[in-house]
Amino acid sequence: MFIIARPLPTRRSLATLTAMGALALGCCQAWWLLRRVRPAAVFGTGGYASACVVYAAAHLGIPTLIHDLDASPGRASRRLARLATRVTVGYPEAAAALGRPDAIHTGNPIRGEIGSASRAEGLAAFGLAADRRTLLVLGGSQGARRLNDAVLTGASALVCELALQILHITGPADWDRVRAGREALPPDVLAHYQVRPYLEGTMHLALAAADVCLCRSGAGTVGELTAVGIPGIYVPYPFALGHQAKNAEAVAQSGGGTIIQDGVLTGESLVAEIRALLEGDRLASMAAAARACGRPDAADHIAAVLLDMVGEGCEHGRSGGAGRPLG
Repeated sequence: MFIIARPLPTRRSLATLTAMGALALGCCQAWWLLRRVRPAAVFGTGGYASACVVYAAAHLGIPTLIHDLDASPGRASRRLARLATRVTVGYPEAAAALGRPDAIHTGNPIRGEIGSASRAEGLAAFGLAADRRTLLVLGGSQGARRLNDAVLTGASALVCELALQILHITGPADWDRVRAGREALPPDVLAHYQVRPYLEGTMHLALAAADVCLCRSGAGTVGELTAVGIPGIYVPYPFALGHQAKNAEAVAQSGGGTIIQDGVLTGESLVAEIRALLEGDRLASMAAAARACGRPDAADHIAAVLLDMVGEGCEHGRSGGAGRPLG
């Protein structure tokens, strides 16, 4: 069953009334569904998509767990946190923003295979050389034109001057353009510069091969990089209400990454940044700092909190359908 959900506009308008009507209908749908299914608990990851179900569960007395992924929680998470039985967060600073000092810092869940491959396996999977450092470029599932352009412009210097090899994931939308730009580069650059539209089931191998990563700073990306200790050159997406900027800052302040603003990123600024990272043992120290930020066991920790909450709910005989465990 689909529950209707719609984000509230940041400015009041006719669209606000439409969104409020949709949310009211979604809450009714969620209330009916939860009364029928009688779950032992409800788990939401914040955002408007989970708002109706969490709201209905809280008012039915069903234990609720909210997990917020970002260092700077959004409006929906801040409101839902007031109703939640328990709150877990991806970043410790999110607890204060949510008004829940009792929030548990678990980190963010990552794919189970992340961290399972060795560097040798990662290099072999993509035919990369063992005697060169690898720059991995990730723009998210749709790619990032700004990142793609910077790498294309700086590719010759990155490969020939800094002796890097590049594994560039362009995103499907920009694949043809980047591939054409790559083919115009000299042969000695092409030999160490791979482009792929996307990775299907091999992200863990790409991360295993990477020594440094140029990427956006969504919560999932940051979580995976820090879990395996990869220094990130983070370029926060400027239209994400500041969430990505806060995620990147949390890692950069610990020494596990650096930040280049979207409007500042060029081929020249990228080359200069990486040149600085390769001086002395800076890259190694950044890798250690990134790993210290990582929470590879986040999913297990969240599951433990959820099960503990369910156990307490059953033990205390919560009403409103929370008494019958799932499964």
